[in-house]
Amino acid sequence: MAGGFQNNTPQTLLPERMKNARALLCVLIIMALLAALSLLFARSAARLSADWQSQLTNSATVQVMINSSESRAAQMEIAQKTLQNLLPNTRITPLSETQAQALLKPWLGSTNLPADLPVPGLITLETQGNGLPFAQIKTALSAEGVIANIDDHTRYAGGLQRTSRSLIFGSSLILTLLLIASLAVNIFATRASLIAQKDIISVFVQVGASNKFIAQLFIQQAAKRTLLGAVIGAILAIFIWIFLSLSNFGALKDSGFIWDSFGVGLGDILFLIGLCLFFTLICAMAAGMTALRQLSEERRRL
Repeated sequence: MAGGFQNNTPQTLLPERMKNARALLCVLIIMALLAALSLLFARSAARLSADWQSQLTNSATVQVMINSSESRAAQMEIAQKTLQNLLPNTRITPLSETQAQALLKPWLGSTNLPADLPVPGLITLETQGNGLPFAQIKTALSAEGVIANIDDHTRYAGGLQRTSRSLIFGSSLILTLLLIASLAVNIFATRASLIAQKDIISVFVQVGASNKFIAQLFIQQAAKRTLLGAVIGAILAIFIWIFLSLSNFGALKDSGFIWDSFGVGLGDILFLIGLCLFFTLICAMAAGMTALRQLSEERRRL
């Protein structure tokens, strides 16, 4: 229209602001935040388990049976040279007698051991390859007259794997429950919106709008609301996760935890994007199905 201003911005048929909309958005943000934290925890636990499994697979501890305290140094030297000749690309670290005795404290306490008690010698093996040839190690040491036991850490690997599976299952269960709760919240919000906007819906019905057309309006409304809550919740989860990881970095490093397992990488971000989209999809579908059901019941009453 000449000489005037024409607003070409499309207007929504349903009011954008509904009663208690902020409270509903806060609930969705909190649920998305908890769901994102559960997802990050599950992925970090899986990465940590894989890293530990790799370390345990590529490491072992050789326990040298010492005949007497006087022959300890000679037996340890023979065992170390034998292992170096057999495994030239493996990191071989012999533990001192003091270090070996310190490992016994969890079982023996601070009790002083007799000086003539031959504490077994310990040698740690670490490789970057595909495991260690335990049978060959045992044979080579026996050929040199060294009696040794080899701990391949498989008993620890089994327990670690079971713990990791329990943690992943628990976080996945929490994630599923949060998604179900989000569905319930959106169903309740859709029903409340149908009641609050009953007059507008009556106008749609009078002008011949179908149930499908009206339901699509509620689907769009729920999708916008849920996507906004999911994105805000996911962003907050990333910041909280990074803050918790950084604040505990010293403790994690000292306890032998692997820092990379608790960081937020590109893969985690992609999973969070997928979570936001899935979160939005199921909530929008729940809103649409609820609207269709309610509208069908209303039409039957007329």
